[in-house]
Amino acid sequence: MPASRRHRRPRQSGHAMLEAALVIVPLLALLLGIFDVGQMLYLQQTLTERVRAAARFGAVHAADLPAVQNMVLYGSPRPAGNAILGLRPADVHVTREGQGTAEDRIRITVSGMRYSLIAPLLAGARDLRSVSATLPVESAE
Repeated sequence: MPASRRHRRPRQSGHAMLEAALVIVPLLALLLGIFDVGQMLYLQQTLTERVRAAARFGAVHAADLPAVQNMVLYGSPRPAGNAILGLRPADVHVTREGQGTAEDRIRITVSGMRYSLIAPLLAGARDLRSVSATLPVESAE
């Protein structure tokens, strides 16, 4: 076969590695972003459920505000182990409004909780949105 008729393959060494690197970097950033959003939603929903449960407890046991705060922190009226999600007692505010009236309410607010993102361009600590619940206090009548 004459030399002019032979087809030479173009040199492609390294092209596949470059293409893989160009695809893997954005893909990993996307996966880390999805992980961060999932973590944030989990934290927000867990905290919301804890606050709601504590508000229900507080509607019945409104006289014991420290126990209501412990319901948010530990899931029980008494301190037991570590607080959920690294909450501190200073992050949980329990108040009773309109005590002795028909507008007697218990209000629980959790604010100042921090979480960390790991996705590129977003990495760092952020504050979680405040969560609050208000319920009427059940009368002893």
